[in-house]
Amino acid sequence: MADIGHRGDVVPGTEYEVTVTGRPGPRVLAALPGFEVLCTEQGHTRLRGWIQDQSALQGVVRSLGDLGVAIEGFRRVDDTD
Repeated sequence: MADIGHRGDVVPGTEYEVTVTGRPGPRVLAALPGFEVLCTEQGHTRLRGWIQDQSALQGVVRSLGDLGVAIEGFRRVDDTD
């Protein structure tokens, strides 16, 4: 996913994956539009989506914390995943 910069050039985002404890409810999913939800057999959930920049990344972490979601891991997804 990409966005258009102020001069018309394409500004790519970066794909991230957040691993959280349990299954996210509707409020959590609504806070992360466009994220893919992958539930694991171990009772964890991986949320994968594109984040535009550092500010947006911090916003995702803050939103999850505000909703009481326990973050177990956070990683940038590379082209080999």
